[in-house]
Amino acid sequence: RDHLLADVGKHARLTSDERQMMTTSELRAMAAGGITIGVHGKTHTPLPRAANLDAELAEARSRVAAALGGTEAPTTMSFPHGRYTTAIVHRAQAEGFRLLFTSDSKLNLVPPGERCPPLLGRVGFTANDIVDDSGRFAPERLASLLFRRAADVLRA
Repeated sequence: RDHLLADVGKHARLTSDERQMMTTSELRAMAAGGITIGVHGKTHTPLPRAANLDAELAEARSRVAAALGGTEAPTTMSFPHGRYTTAIVHRAQAEGFRLLFTSDSKLNLVPPGERCPPLLGRVGFTANDIVDDSGRFAPERLASLLFRRAADVLRA
């Protein structure tokens, strides 16, 4: 990795002085405050390329559970780089994940009386999409943005 990035490092700063990760105490405080903590795989490898899919799934859950003080292992996961296959979805579910987030651009339909589907898409937007000219949140802009998106239920 260092060899491959050596030339890039000459032209651009690859690191930041700002901390990019949360501390264990910050993670525990969020969980104690009611925030659901999920995982993103053990090594952030796109799961279709993982050398050991079971380790990517199981060790991510056990490490985060340990960081949270031995509480129940997380049941939510966002696929690294948005990459997944039907087999990976089924393996993640067998491992105990109940909500799986993709990078598929979809609104998630949940028909009345039904449970949330286990595979969920995302809708991306920027601040410019949802603020007015003064920089204040404009709910009508968010509503318009969402109204124009296709709603779907992902199936794997």
